[in-house]
Amino acid sequence: MTTRSEPAAPALQWTDELALGVPRVDDTHREFVDCYQVLAAAETPDARLAALETFIAHCERHFAQEDRWMKIVGFPGCHEAEHARVLGVLREIRDLLAQGDTTWLAQLIREIPEWFLTHAAGMDSALVLFLNERGFDFERETLPDGAQPFSCGPAACTTAGGC
Repeated sequence: MTTRSEPAAPALQWTDELALGVPRVDDTHREFVDCYQVLAAAETPDARLAALETFIAHCERHFAQEDRWMKIVGFPGCHEAEHARVLGVLREIRDLLAQGDTTWLAQLIREIPEWFLTHAAGMDSALVLFLNERGFDFERETLPDGAQPFSCGPAACTTAGGC
């Protein structure tokens, strides 16, 4: 009889293939990977909770930065809602972990790499392309003089808030 072992957490490593070509974005994504690696390697309950707190703090800053940029340029879609959903899950898992329940943290550690790779290649890549096309200044967080935020008009918007 064979016993089923728990699969190892998939590795999430920074590679140049993850780069989106904007230093501020790439630095933030590199920090995300670094925080994840610390979280995945944490072995004691206290270390896990501390690493999760650090990871959440990073995600709050990371997502707030992107959300701010989306508001400035009027970026349409569900990207901001995705950030809110992930932060909600992270906070719930932190609360469970603080009560001693490690089940969901293990699941989170297994799922973060695939989520991040998909999110960065899809949503973040589209955002960077949109920002670059609008001439967005990533350091000053501004549009060029005279440029207006994108608007698809109220007739095109859905009840989900996207265009």
